[in-house]
Amino acid sequence: MKKTFTGCLLSMIFLISMLTPALADTQTPLTDRHRFGVGLKTHYFDYKEPGIMEETGFMYGVVGHYTHHTAYNVMVHASVEYSMGSLDYDGHLQDGTPFETDTDDWLVECRGLIGYDIGIKGRYLITPYTGVGYRYWNDVISSAYGYEREIHYWYAPIGVKTAGPLAEKWTWGLTAEYDLFCRGTVKSHVSDADPAYNDPSLDQDFGEGYGVRCSLMFERALAGGASISIEPFISYWDMQRSEVGDLYSNGAPIGHVVEPENETLSYGLSISLNR
Repeated sequence: MKKTFTGCLLSMIFLISMLTPALADTQTPLTDRHRFGVGLKTHYFDYKEPGIMEETGFMYGVVGHYTHHTAYNVMVHASVEYSMGSLDYDGHLQDGTPFETDTDDWLVECRGLIGYDIGIKGRYLITPYTGVGYRYWNDVISSAYGYEREIHYWYAPIGVKTAGPLAEKWTWGLTAEYDLFCRGTVKSHVSDADPAYNDPSLDQDFGEGYGVRCSLMFERALAGGASISIEPFISYWDMQRSEVGDLYSNGAPIGHVVEPENETLSYGLSISLNR
């Protein structure tokens, strides 16, 4: 599944990029100089360490974003998203005993993008973009055997946005994006389960994972220059095994720990009011 999803997304980005120069003109009718937006989101979250454990469930949150289109067709965009929820944990204890419980989770993602607006036949808009993104996931396993984990990702988004008319007062667009993983850490607060243990922090280096995402946007114009947008989306992260860390008990080394290879699939819907 992940190879098919990633391949289709990269092919879409490539085809749009190849077609853009042939169709481009200098008009960009679908851009407001400044645009702010706030809204709500919900998404299904599925985190999996194959053969080890899985966490699934719905998360709910808020979104905020700002976009500026300059007179020189440069697009600058900033956004922040926050979501939280209780997930179902299905895994095993260290001795292999099956183990199920709940987890308390919250997720923050901040992004800054820069792109170039290209008008197509005076009616459509294509914006290739890149930028920087930061993703933080706080995951607390709620049991006597559980502990807190903090997962940090730094990545570079590379994608394409489109926009065009759909019907009276309606526009629509597609976003396709590849996320180049730059650096990350996974800190496990193992001392929550046993105070004798240390809290290892495991590094994940450049290229040791990637993300892809795709979304559709439907926007309706309202009175006074406002609009409401509905955006179904899907995202996927695939991460390799982390670097090896040391585990200590009462200050003495007792072994090594590693963050296993893992994947995260998330899909849902956001609704925003824009002005």
